[in-house]
Amino acid sequence: MDAKRPSLFFPLLLIAIGVIFLLNNLEVIRVNGADLFLRYWPVLFIIGGLDHIYQGKGWTWGVFSILLGGIFLLANLGYLPLGGWELLLRLWPIFLIALGLDLVLRERPAWASALALFVTLGLVVGITWFAVGQARLPANAQPLTYTLPAGVRTAEVTVEQPLGQLEIGGVTAGRNLLEGEITLPRALTLTEDVQTRGSTAQVRLGAVGSTVVFPWSLGPSRSLWRLRFNPQVDLVLNLKSGLGSQVLDLRGLQVRQLTSEVALGSLTVTLPVTGDLRADLRNPIGFTTLYVPRQARVELRIDRALATLSLPPDITCAEQMCYTPGTTAVNADLRLNLEQPMGGVRVEYLP
Repeated sequence: MDAKRPSLFFPLLLIAIGVIFLLNNLEVIRVNGADLFLRYWPVLFIIGGLDHIYQGKGWTWGVFSILLGGIFLLANLGYLPLGGWELLLRLWPIFLIALGLDLVLRERPAWASALALFVTLGLVVGITWFAVGQARLPANAQPLTYTLPAGVRTAEVTVEQPLGQLEIGGVTAGRNLLEGEITLPRALTLTEDVQTRGSTAQVRLGAVGSTVVFPWSLGPSRSLWRLRFNPQVDLVLNLKSGLGSQVLDLRGLQVRQLTSEVALGSLTVTLPVTGDLRADLRNPIGFTTLYVPRQARVELRIDRALATLSLPPDITCAEQMCYTPGTTAVNADLRLNLEQPMGGVRVEYLP
């Protein structure tokens, strides 16, 4: 009886971490703090697969884990349309299939192992096709248009988006208060509520339906919300996303107050040059990127706990408060409060 081989998981993990940090020090890649896990977590699948094969526990699960980890890693590095976390949450049942095949065919004849490997490769090819094909699917976008009511000067807009990407940018044409396109998975239905009270329009957009993320409930379409607003109207935006991302370009808009929350994912905000903006941004787990015009006077309060922080060298910080050049607590026009417990925060100047 052959002696059981010792696990190589932790030695391989140390080697992988060392290689990543070495490449980072040589500026081949750029990784800091939480980026190591949030971007390179698929390496755990690759290491686990290699260790599984080395210990003689079977080829099916080992090969599957290595290939799947490679796909997730490519997704996280931006080589696939979908991110690694989104792929994982959509396709997790395939782990049950691969593990079941591995248990059933373990220590079986060679032809059975070869069949299991063939099925595993078919699953991996299918996953890759799914990830790449998502960007080529028809949008099936539902148009959205609200005419600006007479006498309205302020609009309070609430968007509650369970998953997907929310994009805000650009301006409407003519007398429209809001224009846009919304694409929803077949498991969700758009909800709309528009009211006018005096000189204020109140708009609430959301989605109802299945809130559990399964491949069969999401269907073939991705959730994408694109909204444009009237540049002559003062805006109060309340944006809440579950799993996904928000890309907010506030240039050209009169956003007076912004509340933005992404439960898990990414938040990207491009600030206007001028204006009187108060913003509360919250991204518990993920990455937040702020694009700042060089002329803007920005006060930024950052509560980042374990998150990493990258700032231009001329932005000064004292404890949690940061200011762009020439900005003080007295003359700041754009005041942002950012909560980022885990992940990373990056602030960059616009070209």
